Amino acid sequence: MPAEAAPAKKTPILAAIGIDLKQLDFFKTSLQKCCIQIDLAAYDFAKPPKNADVNAFVVRVDANAEAVLTKIRSIEEFRDTLIYAVGSGADVMNANLTEFEISVLLPDLSAPSVTDAVQSTYQLLLHQLRRYARIPIVTPVLIGTGVSSVKAISKNVSAGGVSLSLLSAGALDALQSEPVLQVSFNLPHSNRFHLSSVIVRKADKLVNFQFLGSPDQEELKAWIDRYLQKGSH
Repeated sequence: MPAEAAPAKKTPILAAIGIDLKQLDFFKTSLQKCCIQIDLAAYDFAKPPKNADVNAFVVRVDANAEAVLTKIRSIEEFRDTLIYAVGSGADVMNANLTEFEISVLLPDLSAPSVTDAVQSTYQLLLHQLRRYARIPIVTPVLIGTGVSSVKAISKNVSAGGVSLSLLSAGALDALQSEPVLQVSFNLPHSNRFHLSSVIVRKADKLVNFQFLGSPDQEELKAWIDRYLQKGSH
């Protein structure tokens, strides 16, 4: 009897929705520099690419974003697929898109923005993240100063701290008046985290916080473990 033919090997792709593939050439090059061989493909839910394995989606935050993200997450094989979104933090907040577990929010597709996005996610795509790695995730963050609060959106979170982008000018001045701040946020499939924190790095609207230790921090470590186990399957 003739031997059974081996199943065709699927090509890993970065699936673009609503974005011209020519704008993603640098994205592909940057991923390849991190040893991630990936092709670009426009994604149509009605006619998905044949023999393709979607490693990540890149979508634009526009009027169609909620429908697109809902469709992606409604498909079983894409429940945990990494999503890059192109837009502003305010756009994501206003459109209530944080529930879709966006991994990275890029302000544009310029070389610096793409480089930062790839640097924060390539280990995740290679399944090499560890328990105390920074997990790329976009979620609203509220920073309590004791007398008021400041809104921000996260860039990544680890068991030891969070990196975020402030949403309003002058917010950093309000934060620097308090030595210890209360940082609170939700992550997918978790209770809300409330973590006492201190600022360890700041630049313009970008701020890094270090957590000071609390019961919620242990819950956060457990969430990160579950997230990494999910990504390694």
